[in-house]
Amino acid sequence: MVSGVENFSSANYFELQSKLKTVSDKQGVLGKAWNGFKEFSGLGKSESDCESMLEKYKNGSISFDEALSYIEDFEKRQDNASELISNLATGVGAIAFTTATAGAGTIVWATAAKAAPIGAAIKSGVNMLDRATNDVEGDALDVKEVTKDVISGAVTGTTSAVSSGIFKGRADGTMALSTSIKNGAKCGVACGSLSGSTSYLTDVALDEDKEFSAGDLIKNTATSALVSGTVGGAVGAGAYNSVAHNGIFSQVNRNSLKQAFTEDSVLSSIRKIAGDKVKAIFNSVKSKFA
Repeated sequence: MVSGVENFSSANYFELQSKLKTVSDKQGVLGKAWNGFKEFSGLGKSESDCESMLEKYKNGSISFDEALSYIEDFEKRQDNASELISNLATGVGAIAFTTATAGAGTIVWATAAKAAPIGAAIKSGVNMLDRATNDVEGDALDVKEVTKDVISGAVTGTTSAVSSGIFKGRADGTMALSTSIKNGAKCGVACGSLSGSTSYLTDVALDEDKEFSAGDLIKNTATSALVSGTVGGAVGAGAYNSVAHNGIFSQVNRNSLKQAFTEDSVLSSIRKIAGDKVKAIFNSVKSKFA
């Protein structure tokens, strides 16, 4: 037994087993697919890794708190991955709708808002399917979760469909790097503010144990705006560099619906993936100083 690690407790071991089973049971098709990828690739924490942590606790290699923390982190990562996948699907669907109905030009907020019902339908449908394929009875039609998905999907659809302005001026060759960064950051701040404030207000409205706080609303809105704005500026710089070096965004003609859909979908997905990573880092740093 490792020095400093408490003696094995069958009660604690049972608690760890129960916690892992609860986490495993709530994994639907999205969570199972993501865990399957990690099991196959060895990248990231998987359910098998959690089972190994239980055995390490059993033989005294780690403490109960260490094993529990590992399982809780696995749960959080699985939840985040499932949410990200549904957001990616929602974004691509919303962009497909606006591109098909509004053409290949710049999509302003008023036009992007028309994708809200599409986003709501896609996200609520994807997440309902995910919950329907887990082992939690009655989870698929959880009214609160469906309501959250509808609201979140509407916002995600709108913010995905609106044009960031990163490519403004590209066609005549006058676009500057600063323009791409500024427009990407500007759109990111607006999208992040809307997402952050809506998410907080939705939680307050649907969670009986959560009371409204103006300070928390401002904090959530500002944090989301900061993360999204930072990512937007970085994506703007990356897109500009791709254009300059004949990368995936090198074509200057956005009259093609296929070209517009591809570019906007790729940029939207990159923003979501990068934003998820930056947010995780931000929360990790914040927790250390809490």
